Amino acid sequence: MVGCSVYSATTRPDYKDASIVAPGASRSALIDRLGQPCRTTEQDKQRKDIFEQSDAAQTSGQRALRATGYALFDLATAGLGEFFGSEVESQAKRECTTYTVTYDANDRAQSVETRSWVVEPPSSASAQRAGYCGIDYHSPACSADSNRSQ
Repeated sequence: MVGCSVYSATTRPDYKDASIVAPGASRSALIDRLGQPCRTTEQDKQRKDIFEQSDAAQTSGQRALRATGYALFDLATAGLGEFFGSEVESQAKRECTTYTVTYDANDRAQSVETRSWVVEPPSSASAQRAGYCGIDYHSPACSADSNRSQ
């Protein structure tokens, strides 16, 4: 795809500083720092939020620098650089981390469960064309199939 590497670089998720995720943190502070949780459940009057983080996350400055580099490479190689850039973006392994936070009655983090794993790149050409030019930045815990073991 023409411009896929530039698009992929500019649509990477925002970096979130997860250092605040710890027992005792308020739910409002966690949401302020990490954004809305990708999933919230309530069971037996106990709320749980799942926040996700990907190693693909970057600041806006990092995204702009990466996209500019790909665009300049595309221009310098009359578009041939796109094959390289797209391949780099779509074939990279992604490390995902989810934080499952259980709150007490005062919406303070009572416990935090952290899980990390590596997401393999899509293996088929049709899968690579889906989503962010073949890159899925979302963790399984936040996808529609959340019953899968994390």
